[in-house]
Amino acid sequence: MQDNLAFKAYLELVKIGIGTSDNGFDFSGLNNEDWLFLLEESRKQATVLLCFDALKYANCKPSDDIYNKWFLWSAKITSANIVNFVEQSKLTELLDNNSIPYVILKGWSSAYYYPKPDLRSFGDVDFLVNKADIQKSVQLLLDNGFEMKRDISPVHYEFHKNKTRFELHKTIAGIPQNKYGVYFNEIINDAVSERIVENGNVRIGDLHHGVIILLHTLHHLMSYGLGVRHLCDWACFVNKTKANDFWTSKFIPLLKKTGTFKFMCGLTIVCVKYLGVVKPDWCVDVTDDMVDTITNEVFGSGNFGSKNKVNKSLLMTMKNSEKITVFSKIKAMIGALNKTNHIVFPIIKKLPFLYPFIMIYRVLRYLVLMCLGKKSSLIETSKYADERNAVYMKYELFKVEDEVNE
Repeated sequence: MQDNLAFKAYLELVKIGIGTSDNGFDFSGLNNEDWLFLLEESRKQATVLLCFDALKYANCKPSDDIYNKWFLWSAKITSANIVNFVEQSKLTELLDNNSIPYVILKGWSSAYYYPKPDLRSFGDVDFLVNKADIQKSVQLLLDNGFEMKRDISPVHYEFHKNKTRFELHKTIAGIPQNKYGVYFNEIINDAVSERIVENGNVRIGDLHHGVIILLHTLHHLMSYGLGVRHLCDWACFVNKTKANDFWTSKFIPLLKKTGTFKFMCGLTIVCVKYLGVVKPDWCVDVTDDMVDTITNEVFGSGNFGSKNKVNKSLLMTMKNSEKITVFSKIKAMIGALNKTNHIVFPIIKKLPFLYPFIMIYRVLRYLVLMCLGKKSSLIETSKYADERNAVYMKYELFKVEDEVNE
């Protein structure tokens, strides 16, 4: 696909949108079918606004029909972005008025690094407060009309208000549950206290944002699917900060001692190769195979796996660098259920004798949903676990050099 003219044109629109284009691409060779591909790809990759805005800089335009569809989608997303910003502003004002320090995660924090922040599409409002303020924040939101959903996530509390979803984070998705997680937590624990306040506006620091979106990107790569919007977030962050001291003084040492440096370099090289980012001095080369792993996932998966027809389950996904077996996959499935049983069914805490019955119920429920086509078959899930584990093996994730050489 990477050699396809329409695909190259799509990448050019993205590069124009994030400010990395040399403006040398000729769009005149595109036919109506190609333009339709560009529209659909921008939708699947959550880059509708970026690409639509870039059309004004292209030397050729799509048909009126395609242009009008693009415009309507852009207007719809712009409207949603405005609502998202207004509701986020109400939240931050509430936190400020109650003396609760915070930082916004991803979303508008990622947009800060874009040449035109308002061209990024937004979803949930993710925010982080100091651990000592979490329960105070929960009660504050409840007292102010936020509806709290059932607590089934170990990562965040979920609230809804005015058709907007808010996630009050307890921790950061993607932090490994092993000895290396301690290093990431040490950094994240300072995110709120080291936030940056400029002209009354609050933003997260560069180091903390870099750690969070790298882990977020890795989390999506290993789970729901990684799309071009995620790649743009990383590309814009690197493009704007690559010469700053925190990379070599703090960020890269952290990644090297946690076994995530190779993955970061691979992700950066994909941005260099496809999104026009100038390769930073601190970025080392990785194998083509490693780069292709990310490339195929990004362009084959889409935003949140929108281009995947298979409903993937993560129950068998193994996060290690060893060859997995049927036994280890089943063990991982049981382990995943064990970790969430008490969250999905809190009654277990009061009535622990119900545990085996709930386990049987969840297994049977999965099998029924699988037969109805609402869950992946165990064969598909097993295959997907192999694919995800292959990524870990290629990038030697969460392994440091001494361990790799053992």
